[in-house]
Amino acid sequence: MKKLLFIGHVYHQKTKSNVFVMDILRQEYDIYECYLDPAESLDYQELNLFYGKEFDALVVWQVMPKLSILKKYVTWKTSLFFPMYDHYYAHGGLFQPIWEEYQETIIVCFSRTLYNEIMANGFDTRYIQFFPQPCKIENWGDESSIFFWQRLSILNLSTLAIAMKNYGLNRIHLHKAPDPGHQIKEFLDYNDYDTKRFFHDMKRTESSWFENKAQLVDEINRHAFFMAPRHVEGIGMSFLEAMASGRVVVAPDMPTMNEYIEDGKNGLLYPWDEYNKISHCQRPVKHAKLSIRTIQQNAYQTIVEGYERWCRQKLDIVKWADLLAKPDLRRLDRCAVSHGWKEWPIDEQQFPDREELLSKVQEKSPDFGVKTANPIVSVVTVVFNAVKDGRKDMLLQCMESVQNQEGVTIEHVIVDGGSTDGTVALVENYKNRNVPIRFLSMSDSGVYEAMNRGLAIANGDYVTYLNSDDFYHNPSGMADSVKVLQQTGCAYSFAPISVVDDFLYHNPHVIPYLYIFEVFQHAVFSHQSILMKKKLMLDLHGFDMSYRSAADYDLVLRMILAGYKGCYVDSNFVSYRMTGMSSVNPHLSGRETGLIFWRLYNKYLGAHLTREEAYLIHSAWRFPTHSRDLQERIRGIVSNAFVGLPEVVYRKPDHWKVAGYALRCLVKGQWRLLKDFLIVQGNSRFNQYWYGIKYCQDIDLSGLPPAAHYLIYGWREGKDPSPAFSTNNYLNRYPDVRKMDICPIVHWKLRGKREGRYCD
Repeated sequence: MKKLLFIGHVYHQKTKSNVFVMDILRQEYDIYECYLDPAESLDYQELNLFYGKEFDALVVWQVMPKLSILKKYVTWKTSLFFPMYDHYYAHGGLFQPIWEEYQETIIVCFSRTLYNEIMANGFDTRYIQFFPQPCKIENWGDESSIFFWQRLSILNLSTLAIAMKNYGLNRIHLHKAPDPGHQIKEFLDYNDYDTKRFFHDMKRTESSWFENKAQLVDEINRHAFFMAPRHVEGIGMSFLEAMASGRVVVAPDMPTMNEYIEDGKNGLLYPWDEYNKISHCQRPVKHAKLSIRTIQQNAYQTIVEGYERWCRQKLDIVKWADLLAKPDLRRLDRCAVSHGWKEWPIDEQQFPDREELLSKVQEKSPDFGVKTANPIVSVVTVVFNAVKDGRKDMLLQCMESVQNQEGVTIEHVIVDGGSTDGTVALVENYKNRNVPIRFLSMSDSGVYEAMNRGLAIANGDYVTYLNSDDFYHNPSGMADSVKVLQQTGCAYSFAPISVVDDFLYHNPHVIPYLYIFEVFQHAVFSHQSILMKKKLMLDLHGFDMSYRSAADYDLVLRMILAGYKGCYVDSNFVSYRMTGMSSVNPHLSGRETGLIFWRLYNKYLGAHLTREEAYLIHSAWRFPTHSRDLQERIRGIVSNAFVGLPEVVYRKPDHWKVAGYALRCLVKGQWRLLKDFLIVQGNSRFNQYWYGIKYCQDIDLSGLPPAAHYLIYGWREGKDPSPAFSTNNYLNRYPDVRKMDICPIVHWKLRGKREGRYCD
């Protein structure tokens, strides 16, 4: 019989959560087990028991030992690695250099999200969805009771209180059994007012570790609801077993839970907020239209159907263990570059061949209007499967807004990634009135390859990029930008943009000049508002295709470091939706931004940063302490990089003025005013630095600190406390708040946030 070495996490030796996959492998292999402890930095001494042995297959389960070290102890012919999404999420993706050693290993994922991420990087990746065996249900449980196993501090009673506000629970069982290495000091003593009120009259029972699993199952079955114990899961054995016994699982809208649970049908999902440090719950779960018993039955049926599918597919794991990995070498090469495993200068990347692409371009002349063979501006839009993704109307709005631009000759270059859902037909059948459309459809390796193709076939003197779900709301915006570019002779221009919410309300989102000196710490303007000379972009070799999310930011920094000047255009004409890669995948964007700093700072500035220091600049907006002159050097570069910036008086917040105002309120006994002032001052939606700059004259005349000015005068005058909160939008959307004559930020903090009200 063939021999297999199984390397797992030492904790799973106790929980036996890996038994199901080992039982599958035992059908073909004689298994030798070895368990490593990540807490002890993967002590490889356990491998001494197998020193010099040869195995037909290696299976690595949830831990990530260095394969180069394993090879010093044992040898193998084929290998499988089972990563978990929670580990991937916690470490921000594939940033670990150790992933470089798994390029010739078949990766098996139980999470589709994880599968898509790893496959996109070129690894030989397989996907299989696990389902436990359904239970025989004798008790559907109390419909007003919930079981909560608190394993981590991040998911706590405050999370439960906000998420389940609408369900009238009157009993909770708290299972106090934290994960290894996690100490949760307080299980019930939360000072949050909402949490205390939620649990005030609720019956509580508690437990720690049960003597056997049957006792745990019996307790869970007394309750109709089961609170998923973690915010991200690898497999999610606990919540899957709860579904298998017909419980309504309440879980964050995160992998892998949202890959099994359909909100309101077979479970309940609440929006996860990474930045809410108390509850991490964005707003309460909506009350489901179906009855609790129906949801329980649907959950059970999901497991019944899934288990049948699992039984048919699980033997694929045995087949995969006997195969050699066949990774996508092209994508893997790009992955190696984007994660810093190897160097790849951008001037060596293969740029698209213009003549080859032009032979595949469809030309669509306008139905009427002046046709020009030499447009001044080429607007490039990249699109893929917009119809399938529910963005058909957004794409049409995007195309229409380009057609409506006035005062400058432009062309619309639409680059499709080989859509198969009707997007191609949608573009081909579109009736363009004023602007010629040039359409190219062919498969690509990612959005930046498509953007480079758009650059290659563009005919304009200037190039700009408009996402397929964004649009121009000002018909003269493009002409304004071209006019300023021609007057100043700059290489590129940039402008403020607007975020669009569900009500199509334009809220100033990025006002670049206010934060321009922070451009080397985070993105202060968006590529949708940037017009660049085509020659400049070609000289810089376009977008660096080693990135998947942040190549546009990389291009901006390279333009500045290369000495090209940019001009500011005071014309807000672009509406932007927060649906791009950097918005929906902040971990990927953050990791790539740190990588950009590491490469560019060291190459252009001789900073000699480590990867960790570079990432800290992005995550904490803080320069390394041992490079005290780095910030001054960058400030000097930025000072000479732009023209046309409005004059801004940069001032630091006066903390003494804030303290003095609070003290005056205290002395005068103005308790309500003091409380509201402290709410505004400490709220994340109030930016005293931004507010102080934008409304500096009014604040100076009042003699008040910025927070007090907004509380007393600012909101009544329609002033915004920060780019993240719109005063007028909040008051117009919620007339009851206007009738209450209360400061919008105070209302949002005290009531609006937990009621799920929008503030942008």
